[in-house]
Amino acid sequence: MQMTSKAILLPLPLLLLHIGGIAAGMTGEDRRRKLEEEHGMRFDYSFSSGFVIGYVFSVVSVVTIFMSYCVPWSDFKKINKTKTSSPITLLKARPQIRGAMKQIPDLEKLSTRISFTALNNATESFDEHNLIGFGKKGKLYKAKLPYYDCLAAVKRFYNSRCLVKQCFSELMILGKFKHINIVPLLGFCIESTERLLVYKYMPNGNLYDWLHPMNYETKILDFHLRIKIAIGVARGLVWLHHNNFLIIHGNLCSSCILLDRNFEPKISNFGGAMFFSKSGSKELRLIQSDVYKYGVLLLELILGQDFYMPKETFKERISHPSTTIDTLYRAVDKSLIGRGNDAKIFSLLDIARGCVKPLPDERPTMLQVYKMLMDVKKINNGIEDYSETLTETDTTFTGFSDDNIELEIIEI
Repeated sequence: MQMTSKAILLPLPLLLLHIGGIAAGMTGEDRRRKLEEEHGMRFDYSFSSGFVIGYVFSVVSVVTIFMSYCVPWSDFKKINKTKTSSPITLLKARPQIRGAMKQIPDLEKLSTRISFTALNNATESFDEHNLIGFGKKGKLYKAKLPYYDCLAAVKRFYNSRCLVKQCFSELMILGKFKHINIVPLLGFCIESTERLLVYKYMPNGNLYDWLHPMNYETKILDFHLRIKIAIGVARGLVWLHHNNFLIIHGNLCSSCILLDRNFEPKISNFGGAMFFSKSGSKELRLIQSDVYKYGVLLLELILGQDFYMPKETFKERISHPSTTIDTLYRAVDKSLIGRGNDAKIFSLLDIARGCVKPLPDERPTMLQVYKMLMDVKKINNGIEDYSETLTETDTTFTGFSDDNIELEIIEI
């Protein structure tokens, strides 16, 4: 704006000065002075007077034009900028609460809405002695709700804009889709800036703590429980991947596998999950990412090693041609060796290696993985075991109807 004002200001006085001089020169004895000027004669006092009048006129005109056009527009834009910046900043600083509140009637069709007061009472004002876990998204509290016949786990999300979308994503997926190997959602709470999800409490905690106990803890998972967990997680992923919908978990690891009192695994942590109504080439590659992470989980179950920290060249070591099944067998959890399960362990290691192949197209689908795991489980000292098979309900939708439920994940 300053450059434009200067550009207008510089030529304008000269132009107006010229016009003023001409106008003044044509007044009074204009004909006589014109003749004198044409003959090179001296300018007299009347021309000097006209020059002064023209100059004053040009200056007044320039000042008037500048004050009328340049200054008001500049000030107006500054005022507008000052007035509008505050609401925009405020909108960016706060989650879109109004949009979230509008979705509550639809969310109530998926899960029970629980008041913040009720959850505050159930956790004894979120007392630290009820704290059972915490992470990047929030804190998890053990709670006893009076109208449920089971204990609950209440996840209280941190007050962060980036977590609003994750909370809604998890709420919509867990509220709509139910499966034996997916963590059960009991309810939710959305009040003011509070975002809470209520799950069924899992008394045996998460798989990571069982595989990597603290020094003072004594936790042992026998082979029977490990293969049960491996099959249960695979069954859950088959249900997510091979259905009339597609859900990519995207963050599968041992810490998000919860265990009920019978050690039946429940997949949790769906905040970063992606839902698709149908699958294409892009979605297929995302599916293979879940398969890879399952392979890492299966190796962690058998070897008992933590592959998430430190981040060494795990993929290269496992998939390298020089790494044989015999080499991997030497790294197997010592508590599993020599108990009559060596043949099954070899088979599980082979399945895991297939899941972590460098090229996604070379990895099996989760349905193929599940069938291979069942083949391993059936062999029980030469006796076929058909106690667990993949039923039709394991691969079909068992959630709520899509009718009249249109939910939007709020972008902030």
